[in-house]
Amino acid sequence: MGLKTVTQLDVFLKNTSGQLMKVTKWLYKKKIQILAHTIGVQGDFGTLKIIVREPEKALKYLKKKNIMVTPKKVFCVKFKSEPGGLHRLASTLGAENIDIKYIYGFILLNNESMQVIEVDDENMEKTAEIFEKEGIRLYEPESIYKLDPSCDS
Repeated sequence: MGLKTVTQLDVFLKNTSGQLMKVTKWLYKKKIQILAHTIGVQGDFGTLKIIVREPEKALKYLKKKNIMVTPKKVFCVKFKSEPGGLHRLASTLGAENIDIKYIYGFILLNNESMQVIEVDDENMEKTAEIFEKEGIRLYEPESIYKLDPSCDS
């Protein structure tokens, strides 16, 4: 069974003014669209976690710019945005002793939610099996890379 995962780029930045601007400017200049992102800061450094339309191109370019960046396979879980949705997801994985290393999400159109979930590499297969068994739907990687986040009305 092929895993339905998406490549997230973990970009390590010094926690100083202008670092995020520099990275986003480089991606913009290469016309690489950021589809999802979150940032976590601990002390003097931060990690920008991004899903981009062309992850291989972004990875190669950021490395060329001497930015510390690591690709990571993540799951993009699809479910209806309703009270208890995140709890169901956390409970399902917690009951199987799967540690969620990182999670972030957002609401899409039609009251659907997407949760980006990172688990330990050794638990990827088990997590995919749990999702399948419990009927938890995953976005196809191709559909993520084709998302149109524009706000045109």
